[in-house]
Amino acid sequence: MKHWVYFTIAMIAALAVFLRVWANAPEHEKRQRLAEELELVATHYTSARREAFTILRVSGSEIGGIDAYLAARPRDLVERTGADVTLRAVGAGILYGRGRDDAARALAQRVSETFPPLTAARAQQMPIVRRVAMARVLAETGRADEARIASEITQAWIDARQTDQIAREENISVLTDQGWVWKTLGEDDLARANWQRLYDYHKGQTTHPYNMACFAALAGDRERALSYLDDAVDQYRPDAQRDLFSLDELMDNDPDLDPIRDEPAFVATRRLLAAKNAEYDAFLERANVTNSGPDEPEPSTSSAPTPSDPVP
Repeated sequence: MKHWVYFTIAMIAALAVFLRVWANAPEHEKRQRLAEELELVATHYTSARREAFTILRVSGSEIGGIDAYLAARPRDLVERTGADVTLRAVGAGILYGRGRDDAARALAQRVSETFPPLTAARAQQMPIVRRVAMARVLAETGRADEARIASEITQAWIDARQTDQIAREENISVLTDQGWVWKTLGEDDLARANWQRLYDYHKGQTTHPYNMACFAALAGDRERALSYLDDAVDQYRPDAQRDLFSLDELMDNDPDLDPIRDEPAFVATRRLLAAKNAEYDAFLERANVTNSGPDEPEPSTSSAPTPSDPVP
């Protein structure tokens, strides 16, 4: 009889454990999903950029959007994966690309202040997306020597691969982002080399010819600069890109283009861009009136940009 009592108690205890585990299963599964999400954001180039773009777009380029995203996830998972460092550093780079320099500087300074000194050994172990993004942050916050350490490791990785291999293994945006790090560090030749590879690989992306136009203008090659700029405007699609960056604001305010700003061809290209934006605004107005009728013509027929590299 005593054995039956012990057996019954054991079964009740086992049932209680089972019920407790079963009740916590949804929470465990949610935590597991968040862990996988944060790991991707922390280490995967495309995932980190996509998440940062989405957050900044929804928040209107306010850095508080990144804080809210991270605060909604378990703190221990955020810190363990390093998703906070990666996401904020990537976000700073995106804000610089959008011309939101004040917000970008504030975010970059915030990341830099809590980031420990970077050694070559530590930089070598970092995921490429974090290494490149942190190199930009360090370069922008007066830690140029550390930015160079990270950049030299990344550049060696780039130089050892064909462009399509870079796109397969990580993301073609490695070339864009590392180019901006070199430009921030004053290494224009290295920046130009990376961006030339981008231009040769994917000429249909607005930002690549725009970057090349800036370099050509600064180098005094006015004819080539105007040709690159014409390519950039030709590929520009307001419906796909205006939320990401403003090409008209860049053309109006970017000091890199000052050497060609008085050229008649520059003025004509700027008018063409204004016409594209006006055409798209008119399309949106008609769509609002007609509830986007299926026969409404699209304002542009050029191919949409790839999501991997949407900012200058």
